[in-house]
Amino acid sequence: MPKVDKSATALEGVKSIALIAPREPWAYSVMKFADPGFVFTTMDIEVKVSDSQRQQGQLTEMLKRKNFSFSTELTTQLASQLRQAGYQVTVQDGPWVQSNQGYSLKFADIQSKADAVLVVAPTVMGFVFLRDVKAYAPTITTRVTLLNKDKTRTLYQGYLATGWKPLDAGWDHAYTAQTFPTFDAVLSNPDKVVASLKEASTSIANLAARKMLY
Repeated sequence: MPKVDKSATALEGVKSIALIAPREPWAYSVMKFADPGFVFTTMDIEVKVSDSQRQQGQLTEMLKRKNFSFSTELTTQLASQLRQAGYQVTVQDGPWVQSNQGYSLKFADIQSKADAVLVVAPTVMGFVFLRDVKAYAPTITTRVTLLNKDKTRTLYQGYLATGWKPLDAGWDHAYTAQTFPTFDAVLSNPDKVVASLKEASTSIANLAARKMLY
């Protein structure tokens, strides 16, 4: 779906916004891309996939033990930004439907009486190894869509990332400061990991506010 920049008049008459909370991920992401030019054999690929799945399970279990919820954190941060800008905000569950190991929804199925509806649809939540800094960075990538009251017109649609930035054109990016040199360092610092993911959520909320409201 294409990016839609907010027009100067997009938010005229909008006083209330329904924020549709994202679902908690099935598993938090752990991604490490191969060096450019390196050729994997089939066995290499199987090993890499197995390692990634094992690490994702370890990270997800660690965050559960720390009672961290990405959905709660990002929703709270976004709602705060909207309220600070003067909008009345209601947070509600959306008609999310399980799709493979993720979720999707149809905008037309959302029930809301607010003047606008904000839908947050994350794609990556976790840690990605950045080759340029040689460290794992807390990463969130998400599509953020603001719809009119009837969900028939897109007032804003942006593709936002913090930590790792996708190579595709059209992504807006905000950096986060905290990184971890190895995945073992991630697992051995649960408090720092939670703090870094909260910082990443704040970065996404701040970026969304700048792009969507001002």
